Amino acid sequence: MMRLCPNCATERPITEMFCEGELEGAICGWALSDVPIRRDGWRAPVPEAVVTPGPRCLNGHEVEAGDLICATCGGDVHFADTDADPATATAVPAVAPSPPPTDPASSTETTIAGWKLLRRVPTTSQVRERYETLRPTDGREAVLTLYANGSEPDPEVYDVLRLLDRDHVPEILETGRWEDRAYEVAEDLRGGTLADLGLLPDDVATLSRVLEEVGGALAAFSERGLRHRDLRPGAVMVRSHEPLDLVVTGFGSARLSEYDLDVVSPLEITRYTAPEAVAGGVAAASDWWGLGMLLLEQVTRGACFAGADDQSFLINVLTNGAPIPDGLTPEVEALLRGLLKIDRHSRWGWTEVRRWLDGDIPAPPATDRIPAEADNRRTIELGGRRHAGPARFALAAADAESWDEARVLLLRGDLLIWMEDAALDAAMRARVRMLATLTEASDDIRLALALKALNPLMPLVVRGEIVTPGWLLDHADEGYALITGPIPDLLESEDSELWLARLKRREIRVRDRARQLGVELDETQMRVNALSTSRSRLTAIWAERRRILPDTDHPGLLALTERRITDEDDLILLLSAATGQFRAADAIIDEAADIARRTGLDSFDRDMALAQLMLPAEIYMPNLNDVSKASRDRVATGLTSGRTSSGLNEG
Repeated sequence: MMRLCPNCATERPITEMFCEGELEGAICGWALSDVPIRRDGWRAPVPEAVVTPGPRCLNGHEVEAGDLICATCGGDVHFADTDADPATATAVPAVAPSPPPTDPASSTETTIAGWKLLRRVPTTSQVRERYETLRPTDGREAVLTLYANGSEPDPEVYDVLRLLDRDHVPEILETGRWEDRAYEVAEDLRGGTLADLGLLPDDVATLSRVLEEVGGALAAFSERGLRHRDLRPGAVMVRSHEPLDLVVTGFGSARLSEYDLDVVSPLEITRYTAPEAVAGGVAAASDWWGLGMLLLEQVTRGACFAGADDQSFLINVLTNGAPIPDGLTPEVEALLRGLLKIDRHSRWGWTEVRRWLDGDIPAPPATDRIPAEADNRRTIELGGRRHAGPARFALAAADAESWDEARVLLLRGDLLIWMEDAALDAAMRARVRMLATLTEASDDIRLALALKALNPLMPLVVRGEIVTPGWLLDHADEGYALITGPIPDLLESEDSELWLARLKRREIRVRDRARQLGVELDETQMRVNALSTSRSRLTAIWAERRRILPDTDHPGLLALTERRITDEDDLILLLSAATGQFRAADAIIDEAADIARRTGLDSFDRDMALAQLMLPAEIYMPNLNDVSKASRDRVATGLTSGRTSSGLNEG
């Protein structure tokens, strides 16, 4: 068994979590924890390329690059926005992307579960691909979303979606897995997206209709415990314009939660992500923040983002609050301030939105902006600029370009000298002094903590990147040291970054459980799995591994594998257990085939035997504890050949 590194294309041992193959004269280093386990020699089928269409006029005629008028019909040329949201691209029926070409060798088109892929929808997403599809049996058109390995939607979400009013969500036609990747097939909506409506700051009528449509959907989600977590312009589709009917789509990051705040890593962090969701938090209030950001973008015509990248924008928002401009009407300003409150407990929800729609506008919460800092203090220079206050300095120091300089200021003591000279708060000075000498943390983490002490509204930031569950996985060694050291306890004592403390306690529980059960852990895998906050991702990886290593002689592991419901701690334990404690599927099937030959069975179907092996043991062995392991193998053999009694009667 092996993992095929997608970066250097070499076969790697399944115990290797970061590729040690050679690429261009250096160690590859690709993270392999999300790469499926395969049999030796496996290679992926050649993917079908999708050709981006050339320029066309509004009537569909091909034109040359640079033409402004079609030479065939004289019509205007349509300039496709290659960076547009995937759903926005489907809203221009006159410019249809070219279908994916067929494989010359096989002359067949790609079909997934009976749905023929017609053409790929352009997208900037790193975790999903979307295709227009057709079901030949009945001519039904739909949109198929194919998720990347490791980006697993929660299957339970689809059960809830099917219960919701179709007024709020698209019809989900099918879900499943194809080539080890999750997919969903949903209703094809051709009316465009929220971004196409083009709201203006004073268009209160349209804004109210959008608010009622999307807000009503979020209220329905909340009643079912559903958190969308990924509202963005492309996730709000237009089913019809007259009357305006909006549908919320894009549930790849959605989760079910009964708690006010739960910890789950989102598939992607975007500029629409709520403050608590940046750190992997799941809260009903997070979706209302997303709605607020959508409305802010619309009424400012995108000026609120001012060309900033997502990380810089989020750091500024978490520190200074959302950039709500001056000059808005009082009712629109109140709505945006209510929806875009950093403190989720004070953020508006359906109750306040309903009052706003009825004309009974609630008083908006206080602004989140940093108060003006005194300009008569001593200043400190960073990046060629002088800063008089701690909050502004912290925000500037968090930037990747200023990080190394700020770290030197902390470690050399210049930062503390400035704080003394500027007569900053004594408690703040004492905390920064303690953090600067915290030997259990790396220099980068010490600076991140010091910046947070200078500006408590800031998230934990390292070199311009917000520390999120995704950051932990991208920096596995630093992430593991962070969650297992003293930092989570230190932050928890201040009611900050509580998700880190939860990961630390979970890691301790898993190790304690392994010791109790006598399970040998693969330390490399344990250190990676301990950083995961996505149960659906863990479940998918375990399902893949169980196809390769379906059985075990270890009593503790056997008990865990045969549970009907496996919790997150058990999944981490199973995935971190040394693979030598499991039996490979090929070995089990070979043994069963040998038993079949020795018992005189005329035929043995290896594929059917493998399918039986994947079934829970209780399906074919009600009294598992009373039967020896050898008998279990014989029962499987008998079931495969249709002669169960023969398998049981031997021995």
